Amino acid sequence: GGAHGGAGAVGWRRGRRGVRRGPAEEHGHAADRPHHQAACLRDDLALGTSEQGSEHMKEFLRFPLILMLVCLGSALGVGGVYSLTRGPIAQRQALEARLARKAVGPEGVTDFVALNETNDIFKAVDAEGETLGYVATGSARGYGGALLVMCGFDTYVRVLGVVVTSHSETPGLGAELTKVKSNQTLWGLFGLDKSEVTRECWLDQFKGMTGKETDPDAGNVDAKTGATITSNAITAAVFQAYQKIEKFLE
Repeated sequence: GGAHGGAGAVGWRRGRRGVRRGPAEEHGHAADRPHHQAACLRDDLALGTSEQGSEHMKEFLRFPLILMLVCLGSALGVGGVYSLTRGPIAQRQALEARLARKAVGPEGVTDFVALNETNDIFKAVDAEGETLGYVATGSARGYGGALLVMCGFDTYVRVLGVVVTSHSETPGLGAELTKVKSNQTLWGLFGLDKSEVTRECWLDQFKGMTGKETDPDAGNVDAKTGATITSNAITAAVFQAYQKIEKFLE
């Protein structure tokens, strides 16, 4: 009976409600309980840290993704606008260039024939295809940046007219040199109106000069006070236009 009782103290006991652990086993499990709780706490902390890291990663990726979508939408919008306006802009630029050629070209011209691939030298011809003169573009750096001119020449390469087609000169100073006063109408540029053309501006002094006389080093062009840089730039651009024609005719 005593042996049976000792075995029951350290082994299993069967009570009214089922199987029970002995005191020694109960004590062992009680000792392991803090370790189990600590392990559970570590698991909870690890899980919380993992979830928190996942949230940070989502936030980190969300803003670049939004920015990428915004940039993509903007690029598609700009591309769409450019596609829609590219044709009309090219047509307007072509019309402006033709009007400039008509304004400085010889009288009686009916067409301009490009003489090179860059379309900056043209031969002015009449209805019979007879050469009446030439038109060329020239460029130089003015006070405010690039400055472009369109120059007309007769068959002897004397200047017929000059217009500034693009510039960034100071209003009231250099910009005044680029102005052309004329009573010619838009219809007249297309030969539908025979109104007399009168221009009174600083650019008129180039008329009648030979191409060589437009050389800035020759000193034949009177610079405007307060706009010397623009004056020299226009003169240099006109001389460059002459050099293009001269090179073609060689």
